Amino acid sequence: MEDEWGICDGYEDVHGGWHPTPEAARVRLRAAMGDPTPGRPMWFVLAGQRVPVPGEHELRLEDGGTTTITDQLPADLPIGYHDLAPVDGGAVVRLVVHPPQCPPLPRTWGVAVQVYELWSDASWGIGDLRDLRTLAQAVASRGGGALLLSPLHQPVPLLGQDPSPYYPSTRRAWSPLLLSLDAAPPAHLRCRPGELIDRDEVWISKRAALEAEFDAQPRDIEP
Repeated sequence: MEDEWGICDGYEDVHGGWHPTPEAARVRLRAAMGDPTPGRPMWFVLAGQRVPVPGEHELRLEDGGTTTITDQLPADLPIGYHDLAPVDGGAVVRLVVHPPQCPPLPRTWGVAVQVYELWSDASWGIGDLRDLRTLAQAVASRGGGALLLSPLHQPVPLLGQDPSPYYPSTRRAWSPLLLSLDAAPPAHLRCRPGELIDRDEVWISKRAALEAEFDAQPRDIEP
């Protein structure tokens, strides 16, 4: 069952177990989505059209200007969100003036890449975000306009790292394996032609380096 926000009561897992949606999660979701009750009426009008409007109205433009119209919307209304208020009272209508279509983007080309394969001399045993930036700059300098990437999400934070990026433990965080570190890579993680990526070694080394960097930062201790 769903409530009026569309939030389900819970879900049934593959083993048949029921997992209810916590009420605290419901409260946060409802606050984020806002009031589900219908708001004021909206009217969508194609730019450049003369549309009949019965009676006299005050037209409040998005830029702050106002004008009075009678019986018809002008054809030169600017694209945007305006308000249409009946002079003799009644509901104020949100008037959305829109173009016939989105402007077409120019044709371009790009490359599809698995980020981990961008292993360079500066990266620690695996392609990282600095390598990705280098590739993006190279593509852009040659007139390209797109990159199709492998997933960048957080893997399971344990040893036995899955070689596939398509099984993240969460999509709310990025993979720390892809963080670029300023220090030179350890000898066993330097790029060597034909070498396979050892994700467990990358995880051990990068985690140790990041923890050391974190521990070295000054902390403000509350009295």
